Amino acid sequence: MDPCQELRQKHRHWIPVTSCLAGRISIGDRRSASLLSEDDKVVRLRRVSKEVTGKEISFLSRGFVVNFRRLMELQKVFAIIHELIKSTAIAALTLVLAGDVWQLGYSVMFVAILFLIYAFHAAHYDTMDISDYRHLVDLLEDDNGICGGRSIENPNRLLKALSLARTGRRRRAVVIILLFGMLCSGMWTLVGYSWTMELEDTGIWQIGGEFYATLLLVGTLMLIFHAAFEWLYWRETQCVMPVYRSKTGSEPWDPSVHGTPRRFRWFGLPSMWFTSNQAYADLSLWIQHAKGNDGARKVNKVFPEEMALFSLNATGACQLRKTLKSAKLYSVHRGSFLSRAKTALGDLPRASDPEELCVDFVFFDTQSREYLQPEEEYKETQVHALGPALGSSDSPNQPDRSVAMFVQCHLGLEPVASAMAGLSDWPGCSLEPSFAQIQATGGSTGIVLLVLAAVFAAPAFLAPRTGPNVEVDGRVAAIAAGLAPLAVQQPAHAYDSVVAMLQSWLVGGISLVLIYGAAFVAALANPLTKRRMEVKAEVDSMK
Repeated sequence: MDPCQELRQKHRHWIPVTSCLAGRISIGDRRSASLLSEDDKVVRLRRVSKEVTGKEISFLSRGFVVNFRRLMELQKVFAIIHELIKSTAIAALTLVLAGDVWQLGYSVMFVAILFLIYAFHAAHYDTMDISDYRHLVDLLEDDNGICGGRSIENPNRLLKALSLARTGRRRRAVVIILLFGMLCSGMWTLVGYSWTMELEDTGIWQIGGEFYATLLLVGTLMLIFHAAFEWLYWRETQCVMPVYRSKTGSEPWDPSVHGTPRRFRWFGLPSMWFTSNQAYADLSLWIQHAKGNDGARKVNKVFPEEMALFSLNATGACQLRKTLKSAKLYSVHRGSFLSRAKTALGDLPRASDPEELCVDFVFFDTQSREYLQPEEEYKETQVHALGPALGSSDSPNQPDRSVAMFVQCHLGLEPVASAMAGLSDWPGCSLEPSFAQIQATGGSTGIVLLVLAAVFAAPAFLAPRTGPNVEVDGRVAAIAAGLAPLAVQQPAHAYDSVVAMLQSWLVGGISLVLIYGAAFVAALANPLTKRRMEVKAEVDSMK
């Protein structure tokens, strides 16, 4: 008998069991294969070491590195500090009093300062929430083009979704913290002076009471939390590695070889960094032209934390690597690729290839001291433009993009303008000169005129005058929105939606209420006002 047949005959009682198990395993494999979609495929990370790339790691010359373990921990720390600041601001509203003029003035000043600090904090913390960035990436389209008769792929929509800001934010943050710190120090000096000296408990020396000290303590704690958040934010997200200088020359700093730089030895490596200043500058230049912020105003501050948080998802990391490596220098205003000459940027010659960003994206593992690089995959967008965009045509009769947006912003107000035709002759429609008259009116009458002119008259007055050859000034739009005292020179497309215009009206109204409220409190605190009220009461009693 064949040995195989002899074994089967000997163990024939196991045949039903093995067949059942084989059937279950095959069914499980089919189910797992059917449930595994294309988006759920495992994305592999490959190690990047000197054995692979040679004696020098090439990507360190122009790279963006994410310390992913520290970034995950940093998210938790930022969330805790944010909750502390938010809870302190909410609790502060329950401490205000208005028992007399001094308590009212102190409470108003205290709440105003706390809201300012919270506003600055929220603006920074918003960059740590990338839900808006993810939505923009899905809705935007890559700026693919044709150069020299060739179709050029330009995977730059991840750059178009990034935020930009003017330089000097760190300097403004330091100035604000120092200003409010000096104010807190001065108030604590007065409190300590009133506690240690025997003074008459009247007027400003009432500041030594329990109410004033409690408010001051809450405000000081919130300022400390805000300062800690700002320091941690700038240290962890705005870093460019120094150059390692040796006897043989200089090379990019490699933490796996050269160790931790001196400025990071106390608290460890940051959560993200650029390997060179040139990589940061080129990324800023690419984003400016991709977003259309290449005007006279210098808006070149990048928020790399948006890219870093987006890369914590494996699919996002693959797309980010493709974008940073292959994105071309493209101007959305010109609708063409650009070439960097020695003096200025210009249109790309027909026989030339577009310049790529060429920034390598890698992860750094602090435990193994190894670099990991995601696969270079890219997911095409499912949203496409219907025809040419505004401003992309060379026709002189085509309206400017900002003008078209400004007109669309006011189309919904045409019925209001027709119904309120009598308001078109109001002084508020003459813009700057007439706002001086409204301000001169003062009091509640001036507020009513300003609000009505902003809501009804000014938009209806400006809408018919916008046309293809009219350059809309952002300052005029600000005046039309009721922000005449705060109007500054802004880009022409500053108010590109009805929501933005309504938000500006809301900010203007709140600003006016705060200004007139502060003036009212100051008037009540004025001794002359108090004396006039006493005289008026005596005259009324004599009658």
